[in-house]
Amino acid sequence: MQTLYIIGAGGHGKVAADCAEAMGCFDSVYFLDDGYPDYNQALSWKIVGKVKDIGDFRADGDSVFFVAIGDCFARAKVIDDLIQKGIELTTLIHPSAVVSRHAEVGVGTLICANATVNIAAKIGQGCIINTAASVDHDCTIVQYAHIAPGVNLAGTVTIGEKTFVGVGSAVAHGIHVGNHCIIGGGAAVVTDIPANSLAVGVPAKVKKSTISS
Repeated sequence: MQTLYIIGAGGHGKVAADCAEAMGCFDSVYFLDDGYPDYNQALSWKIVGKVKDIGDFRADGDSVFFVAIGDCFARAKVIDDLIQKGIELTTLIHPSAVVSRHAEVGVGTLICANATVNIAAKIGQGCIINTAASVDHDCTIVQYAHIAPGVNLAGTVTIGEKTFVGVGSAVAHGIHVGNHCIIGGGAAVVTDIPANSLAVGVPAKVKKSTISS
């Protein structure tokens, strides 16, 4: 049994804490959040320090850490920094999720309640497979992507690095969505989406670049 410190005590952090409790493999769950000390409680979980204080809690050899930041770019920055410092991150998989033993799940990833990750799928480091999302056979979800609640990915789909696939979207078999994309909620993606694109609608169409001018 270990003590878990979750970085980020917002809504996504509370989802991660609830998942961790359901897993039943942690003695205690605490938050680190930059709102501390003004913000010192998130529902039943205590916030015990700021993110910069992580070294104070690292000394205990039974402590592990999880980054619960919904924004893909911000999450990637924090995880990369912690890994460079040699800080051990854990992976959280809700007990109601169905994850094939033939799938790969990267460190620092959260797989939420009622999600499905099917055979030969590859989920990268620091990803989010959110509530009731489905990732079918042979999909590749590159690091720091976020698959929102209720998304359905058919087989052999690729979702690029730091790409966000919005709530209730569907992506057809074999489609490639590039890095740093945003797929709008409820979209039906039936053609490849190039990197750095915002795509919305049924069928999904690229509306603009996600790169600021």
